[in-house]
Amino acid sequence: MVGSVHAGDAETALLEARTVFARRPKVHSLWVAPEDAVVDLTQEELANFEPPIADGADESWQVFRKTSQRRSMTFVDWVGEVVANSAESAIQAAITQFSDKKTVWAWLVVPTRALACSDDDDIESWFAPAATKTYKQQSQYGFVGKLRKGRSNNE
Repeated sequence: MVGSVHAGDAETALLEARTVFARRPKVHSLWVAPEDAVVDLTQEELANFEPPIADGADESWQVFRKTSQRRSMTFVDWVGEVVANSAESAIQAAITQFSDKKTVWAWLVVPTRALACSDDDDIESWFAPAATKTYKQQSQYGFVGKLRKGRSNNE
């Protein structure tokens, strides 16, 4: 996960995500979900986490975790899938199944039924053009300053 978009439906959200996030190379798929379908717990919330007794039906949940505090973007990695009967139970299963030596700042789970994804047939047309584009970090651009005396705007 690298960020969010605002859209009225899943198809528009995918197109917006492509425009905003697929300008960089190495994109091979996009997944979007409504904000209210994403459930997360931070490191602090995990300290007091007690999974409730859930009475829902088991379903598939996609699991993501944030292992970086990088400020420039929100990088959250997909780590796998669990089956659980609630978001809280899915997070507990994720902690058990996907914990390793990395520090996890937040766990996120999304019911698979809430996701909309790009199609494999779209890979070439949606993402291949970005492979030849260069991406510069903001710090790589120069600063606009005063023109030096003696130089015209045409030089």
